[in-house]
Amino acid sequence: MQVPVWLTVLLSLASGLVTFSVSTWFYIYYEERKQKLEVFRALMGSHHGLVESADPEVKRKFFMFLNEAFVVFGKSPCIIECLKNFKNFPGRAADNFT
Repeated sequence: MQVPVWLTVLLSLASGLVTFSVSTWFYIYYEERKQKLEVFRALMGSHHGLVESADPEVKRKFFMFLNEAFVVFGKSPCIIECLKNFKNFPGRAADNFT
């Protein structure tokens, strides 16, 4: 049985499209995960900016990373809720951070 040429071309194009779609999805997932880990690492690395006697530059960087977390974790309602709670209870900030 012989397969028509148009069917071969159509299936080749479809397989290329599926491969492109899957690889794009994995790339986007990987980049989002990498970005989340970078922001989390930066926040944890600068959380000593929460103490009262912290250097103003360290505090500035910490709150810059905290604002960035709202953007990076925007699709995670649980994380957004935790960040809002962190801002709503400033007296317990050091306790509630992690």
